[in-house]
Amino acid sequence: MNLFSVLFSSLIMISSLQSVAMAKTKPFLSNKITNDLALILEDSHVNIYDIDKQMIVATIKHDEFVSGASFSPDRSKVLTSSYDDTAKIYDLKSKQEVNIEHEGNVLFAKFNHDGTKVVTASNDHTAKVYDLVTKKTISIKHQSVVHKAIFSPDDKMVLTASSDHTAKILNLKTKEVITIVHQGPVNDVSFSHDSKMIVTASDDGSAKIVDLESGTIVLLEHKGAVNQATFSSDNLMVTTASNDGTAKVYFLESKIEKTIHHENQVRTATFSPDSKKVVTASYDGSAKIYDIMNDKTVTLNHKGYVSTAIFTPDSQNVVTVSFDKTSFIYNLETEKKALIRHPSDVFNVSYNIDGTKIIFDYLDFTDMIYELKNSTKNYITVF
Repeated sequence: MNLFSVLFSSLIMISSLQSVAMAKTKPFLSNKITNDLALILEDSHVNIYDIDKQMIVATIKHDEFVSGASFSPDRSKVLTSSYDDTAKIYDLKSKQEVNIEHEGNVLFAKFNHDGTKVVTASNDHTAKVYDLVTKKTISIKHQSVVHKAIFSPDDKMVLTASSDHTAKILNLKTKEVITIVHQGPVNDVSFSHDSKMIVTASDDGSAKIVDLESGTIVLLEHKGAVNQATFSSDNLMVTTASNDGTAKVYFLESKIEKTIHHENQVRTATFSPDSKKVVTASYDGSAKIYDIMNDKTVTLNHKGYVSTAIFTPDSQNVVTVSFDKTSFIYNLETEKKALIRHPSDVFNVSYNIDGTKIIFDYLDFTDMIYELKNSTKNYITVF
C-alpha cells in the first residue's frame, strides 16, 4: 500500500454536534492531544476523547463559546477558557473543577511549565495568574483587551499583549511590572528560550526585541501589521510574520535580516525545533519552507488561505492546513509530500509531545486524528 492510500484509509473523524458561529473568534488550540486523549471543542463545551477506545470519557461544560483548551504539562489536568467569563481547570483523576473568574470573555489561558500555575487573558482588560498550590490570584491590568499572556520558560515572569498598545512583563517574585510601548495594538509576544529576552509584534508595523538584562531594544520594521514574532530554540534568531506580505529572519549577533516574500498577508512564521528552517503560512495560498543555512526556499501551494504551518518535533516534516480543505505533510529529507483531503476548511493543527499523533481542527468543529508511526519515513497508519 502506498503512502497516499494509507493516508486516506487512516482517517478517523470525530463529528461534533454543533457548529461554531463564524462571527466568533477561532479557538486557541495548543497541547490538545496526548498519546491516548484528545480535546474536542463543541461550541460551549469540551469533550475529552479516548483515542484508543474511540469514545468520549468526560465533558467540561461552559455557558458560552469555548475559546481554548489544553492539557497541563503532566497531562493530569485540562485548562479551558470561555466567553462565559471563566477559565476552568479540570482534574482528570478527581473530576473536580476550579473556576477562574473574569468580568469579560476569557480569550486565552495557559499553564506554566511545571503545571502549578495558569495565566488567563480577557477582554475585561486584565490578565490573571492563578496559583494551584496557594489558590491565590495576581492581576495584571491593562487599558484594553488582553489578547495573550504567557509564562517565561523559567516560570519567573509573565508577559502580556494588549490592544492598549502595550506589552507588560510581570516579575512573579518582586511583582515589578515593566511596560513595552507600541503605537498600535500588540498582537503577539514571546520569550526567548533562556528567558533573557522578549519580542513583541504590533499593528504599528514593528517588532521589538528587548534584552531584559541590559534593557536594550532592537526595532524590526515592516510596512504592515506584524502578526507574530518568535525566537529560535538556540536564541540566536527572531522571525516575524507581517501583513506586508513578508516574513523576516533576524540574526541577533550579526544584525542581518533575511526576507521571505509572499503575495499576501503572512499569518505565521515558525522555526523548526532544531532552528535550521522557518515555515510560513500566507493568505496568498502558500506555505514556504526557508532553509536558513543554504538560503533556499521550498513552496507548498494550496488553492485557499493557508491558516498555519508547523514542523513536527523531530524537525523532519512540515504540516500545512488550508481553507481549500486540504493539508500537506511534507518530508524534508525525501522532499515528498502527501496530500490530505478534508471535509471542511482547516484552521489549526497540533500534535502530541513526541509528534506521533496529529489532530486537525475544522471551522465546523469536526476533528481528524492521525498517527505517524515513523515520520522520518513518511509512514502514516491508523490507530
